[in-house]
Amino acid sequence: MATNESIAKPAVGGAAVELLATERRKFLNFVRSQVRDSDAAEVILQKASLKIIARGDSLRDTARAEAWIYRILRNEILDHYRRNAVFERRTAELDPEIVANLPAQATSRPCPCALEEMSALRPGYSEALRTMEMENEPIATHAARTGISLSNATVRLHRARKALRARVEKRCGSCAGAGCFDCNCAAIV
Repeated sequence: MATNESIAKPAVGGAAVELLATERRKFLNFVRSQVRDSDAAEVILQKASLKIIARGDSLRDTARAEAWIYRILRNEILDHYRRNAVFERRTAELDPEIVANLPAQATSRPCPCALEEMSALRPGYSEALRTMEMENEPIATHAARTGISLSNATVRLHRARKALRARVEKRCGSCAGAGCFDCNCAAIV
């Protein structure tokens, strides 16, 4: 039977989860410094967070919680680069004629809330999201088509994602922070 003291005292793994929650910005900045792609950094942090929550009971010393979190983050960053390297190797091995004849990938179904919020963005932002995110137009093609530089197109896409994420979070709550580009919410049913 548990005593009142053991109930009031946070679990060792809980300390890591609490630290992750209170210092999220610091951990995200660390991942961004290693990856440089804000969206990839968010995904990496989310995957690492799930591992930290699931494996919290394996942490033995609360004083080592921060070091333990950084180790998981570094491992997740390495996994990210390994996955990208494998993908690039595999696509480089494909015959260009085969790649050209592959069927188009199934497109995700954007959430109606995200579509409505996207239409309220600046015209350049909504066009960038529509063409590059939803229609998979390469950034270089978008830049050439719209007459802007490649770096400007990259920044525009980043800002558009950020603006849409903020609008959808404000409208639908924090659970919609990914921008709802592959939504499974009840509004679609």
